[in-house]
Amino acid sequence: TGATTGLITCGAVLFSPRSRPLYFGMEIPESIVECWRAKTGFKQLIGQAELFPRLVALHTWRLELEGQAIVWWIDNDSARHACVRGYLPSLPSCRILNEGALLEAEGRAAGPGP
Repeated sequence: TGATTGLITCGAVLFSPRSRPLYFGMEIPESIVECWRAKTGFKQLIGQAELFPRLVALHTWRLELEGQAIVWWIDNDSARHACVRGYLPSLPSCRILNEGALLEAEGRAAGPGP
């Protein structure tokens, strides 16, 4: 995240036996950031920014992840624990977690891996 510029960024890398390594890096759109701020009242949105790449990865690499067991390497303790528990008291964080859990469940239901 960009503390001095006000930009909030995120990224992820996918290593899969199905494809070459894939990656993305992005600035989180201001409309999403403002929604998070309005619902939390917080200026720092590190928790949401650390959870968001998982959701983007599940959308972006849906076909590559379909039917695969996924190991998430998340370097932020709060975000990692939230993914394990499936809950955070922040509404925007909980929404990110829930959307991700639904996408993961849909991908697993689509069929077994190789």
